[in-house]
Amino acid sequence: MIKKPVVNKIQRKSVASQVYDQLKHNIINGTWTTGEKIPSENELVKMLGVSRISVREALKQLVSLGLLEARQGEGTFVKQLEADSYMSDFLPLMVLNRENILELLKYREIIEVGTIELAVERADNADILALEANIRQHEKFRDTVEQAAQADLEFHLLIAKASKNPFIIKANSLIKDVFHAVMEQIVVKMGTEHGLFYHKKMLAALKARDKDLSVALMKEHLVDTEKAME
Repeated sequence: MIKKPVVNKIQRKSVASQVYDQLKHNIINGTWTTGEKIPSENELVKMLGVSRISVREALKQLVSLGLLEARQGEGTFVKQLEADSYMSDFLPLMVLNRENILELLKYREIIEVGTIELAVERADNADILALEANIRQHEKFRDTVEQAAQADLEFHLLIAKASKNPFIIKANSLIKDVFHAVMEQIVVKMGTEHGLFYHKKMLAALKARDKDLSVALMKEHLVDTEKAME
């Protein structure tokens, strides 16, 4: 069944902002699908009951975000929704002060404990082999901060991949650069042995399909890290 675009008459307050919100909503919820031509400026003016200026301003903002593409002589089309393309504009605003680092570590605790629970259920042989290779890499670079931090981060990203949950995988991908910056600080403060110890234990528990032990180890690992960074 074809979805009908959700449009409402615009109130006088923050007109361009309301136009933007409604157009974005129709893109995000899939009413207007990737590659689809959206209504023309004239059509949007009539549908929304607003001025052409407000519509143009909203369209310009959506184009700048990479959600829409304006094609000369053809119209405006929905682009492939790639959060990565505009998430990078937001991340530099996240100053890695002590408070934000602790909040990020708390986020990791909440997400990754559930993630490894899924990984125990869903990990296949390729996931296990990738985790084993990661630990060997981590051991190889245990004395190099940047590479050790990268290997440490990669272990957690591989656990996410093993969960086979696309939302977890995508969320981690979006903020992996921030994770890496924090991981370097963790390695500087804690060294590499703490991470390696828990990663080996978690891998063994995952291979044994021991969900309770895997969850307990991840929880303990992340809580210890939080305490060390306080």
